[in-house]
Amino acid sequence: MKIYDIQRHKVLVELSLLDTQSEKMFDDITKLASKICETPVALFTVLDIHKQLFKSRFGLSISETPIEQAFCKIAIEKPDEILSVKDARIDSRFSNNPLVYDDPKIVSYHGVPLKSTSGIPLGTLCVIDYKEKILSDEQKEMLIILSKHVEYLIELRSKTKLINEYQQKIEKAAKEMEDFVNIAVHDLKAPVRSIDSFMKLLDKKHQANWDDKDQKYIEFILQSTVKMTNLITDLLEYAKSTKSDENFETFDVKELVIELFKNLIFNLNEKPTLICGDMPKIYSSKIAFTVLFTNFLSNAIKYKKDEEPLIIEINCLQDDEFLIFSIKDNGIGIESKFFDYIFKPFKRLHPNSKYEGSGLGLAICKKIADNLNAEITLASDLDKGSTFILKVPNI
Repeated sequence: MKIYDIQRHKVLVELSLLDTQSEKMFDDITKLASKICETPVALFTVLDIHKQLFKSRFGLSISETPIEQAFCKIAIEKPDEILSVKDARIDSRFSNNPLVYDDPKIVSYHGVPLKSTSGIPLGTLCVIDYKEKILSDEQKEMLIILSKHVEYLIELRSKTKLINEYQQKIEKAAKEMEDFVNIAVHDLKAPVRSIDSFMKLLDKKHQANWDDKDQKYIEFILQSTVKMTNLITDLLEYAKSTKSDENFETFDVKELVIELFKNLIFNLNEKPTLICGDMPKIYSSKIAFTVLFTNFLSNAIKYKKDEEPLIIEINCLQDDEFLIFSIKDNGIGIESKFFDYIFKPFKRLHPNSKYEGSGLGLAICKKIADNLNAEITLASDLDKGSTFILKVPNI
């Protein structure tokens, strides 16, 4: 056994070319090679250590031969040349081969070596006849071109296999992460709920004894539990947003936006104005759009100007390729140097004492947009309001 036989075996295993079933993309090429070269047999062969395997065969019933009988073993000794045998019966290299003097009684053989991307000969694309056969220059050229296609398909097949393996690993890791996050969120929320419940009980029992400072401390603790609960919920949403949503459905975007807006302003003393233009019914993830527009609307409400009534305008333009939603407000605005910054997790431009939040909202939106093959951009000027643009494929 020679070292290059071991190397070839290793590559064939890595490429999953040993002992595998026929594949149409290779069968089409061997059939085409047979027609072009006008021979009854065409083969895509691979050479293992002890046997020759026919990964694809046209016009031949057997699927393998011992390596000692392989014409292709001779062919790959000169991997950059086509091996042409006009009459194997009188060729000293093949005249004593059982495939020549016995069935299938090969007479002529023409084989082009196939190489891996690393240059290791793997086998051949060859044509066989049971009578003397000389290929024309054009037929040889076409056989060589077909061999290059086989090499390309081998490489493409290998890359597809790797992509599928990585995809399976990613999906497994995503499932494990989702399970972990759900458990972690449950475990984190439980003590926060306990703190909130017991503080409310203490407040109710001893409220008459609290002075103003004590009452502020109690309120601060209760507010902190709410913030912690919201942060945990946002972390869960952020983790889930790394996984594409399969729950697509048809829904009315305008109805969704109006419903979300009503829920967000329910407890507000000063109600903002929503101007909602015509919007389509779309087929997408309603869950994803709910999270997106909840964040856009709540940000507009949160970052409004103190001295000016808030007006939110939402419109949609569409063509054959994209739906383009614009969410415009007349709030405090954002400096352009912070446009990228605000889409990163936990990044905030204002102290929590002034504007509450976890700093995850727009990061969640960015993740969801990526999963929808969508894009979020921002146009804003300080003290002049902001416009978020959501560009979604029109499917």
